[in-house]
Amino acid sequence: MSMGVDVQKETYPPLLDCDLRSKGNSFNMTNKVNGFMCQIVRRLLYGRRYYIDLIHVDNLLLSPERIHYFFFSGLLSSIEEALTKEARKHSATSLVHLKTISFSICKITSAGLLILLAALSTKPGHQVTCLDVSYNLLTESSFFCLTQCLPLTNLTMLSLRGNNCHGETSNTFRELLLEGFISLEEIDLGWTDLTYKQICVLIECIPQMKKMHVLLLDGLTIPIEKTTAITKAVSMSHLFHVSFYGCVNCQSPIFLQRIKDICDANREACTQHEWHNRESYLTSLFKISAERGVTPPSMSALPAGYGPFTTNDPSLREAEF
Repeated sequence: MSMGVDVQKETYPPLLDCDLRSKGNSFNMTNKVNGFMCQIVRRLLYGRRYYIDLIHVDNLLLSPERIHYFFFSGLLSSIEEALTKEARKHSATSLVHLKTISFSICKITSAGLLILLAALSTKPGHQVTCLDVSYNLLTESSFFCLTQCLPLTNLTMLSLRGNNCHGETSNTFRELLLEGFISLEEIDLGWTDLTYKQICVLIECIPQMKKMHVLLLDGLTIPIEKTTAITKAVSMSHLFHVSFYGCVNCQSPIFLQRIKDICDANREACTQHEWHNRESYLTSLFKISAERGVTPPSMSALPAGYGPFTTNDPSLREAEF
């Protein structure tokens, strides 16, 4: 991506000054990178390019400061300019197409998440309806932030995939499900290492989450004795699609078919026509990312038989004679 183009030579000058990088001035370099990100966002969304509908960033450190620059010095102002331009053109409600923001494998912490959600709670930020913060550094301590800030946004889809949400207390998780996720239609909790207590709370809350239509539970350790309770909970819900990919105890063909039949019945009873042929938007997003070579570290560079959130130390294995 380039700030300017030499048409005659057809070359793109570097965006970051190599001399600055070689001097080792970390402060100036940080400011340079932050400004660089703002310029990219503004050039993507300014003028004829404001129609872009998805921004994806992966494998780039997004500190709280950098997230603040990204939104409040770049993205939000660009969206507001596009809103104003469209309002003048059509004399009606503006149509800005940015709907999805995906920050995967960016080492986002709870502090960064707070700034991110604060940005999405602004008027320009309300254009975004899907947020992917998969494979970051979010933990149980992020639940309070999510519970308080999510209702202030316009999000309907959220992915927490790959974040270690393991927690011994279930009250904060219950509040997150019933208060923070109150407006979400699609939720991804795959590979979040939920505990037995958290799984039980989730099953209990499913029927109360009336707006939720898609639930991704990939890779969770769901006790086999809870499969009956899950079936009952799904039958009392408005779910159209539930994924158990990688859940060892949920691979019974009878169980999966029963869940599918219930979801199909819920879909047929739905009056929202856009859901009649729709499965999971987040699953489609991950599929496209995988096709482009974006693979989270917990699913790559691991020897066969290794996986995330498990004890893989070879010294703990029984000796083979």
